Amino acid sequence: MNPGVLIFALLFGCAGYGEANRFQKRYGRTPFGWPAIVWGVLWFLSWVIGVILLAIGERIGRNAAAKTPMYGGSYTQPVYAAPAGYGPPTGYGPPTAYGPPAQHPLGYGPPAPPVHYGPPPEQPPTYGPPSTGDILPK
Repeated sequence: MNPGVLIFALLFGCAGYGEANRFQKRYGRTPFGWPAIVWGVLWFLSWVIGVILLAIGERIGRNAAAKTPMYGGSYTQPVYAAPAGYGPPTGYGPPTAYGPPAQHPLGYGPPAPPVHYGPPPEQPPTYGPPSTGDILPK
């Protein structure tokens, strides 16, 4: 056998093996389910037959991938409905501006007012004579 033909056969065998692995990464399996090494040997023996079979397998794999639903069929489209809180009013009378008192998310009730420990805060100092309520001096 001619060494040039053998070198080309080895190159085509490696190319067939690589193409089968690329196909497996893209579609999850090799064409016709044959292992990648079988594709390498097939391309080594006859690259023309290997290319034709790989093209047929790629077409079959692409069509099968197009038919399967995205997300594997586990995703469902949400139903369009009004969110909770919308709809006819439940009570009678005018709406209030403030609503019910604020509740803690865990249901503990409204927050307690802050507690001041220690002496009461001092009044700010006043400067000048005691004021009589007049703005202008006499």
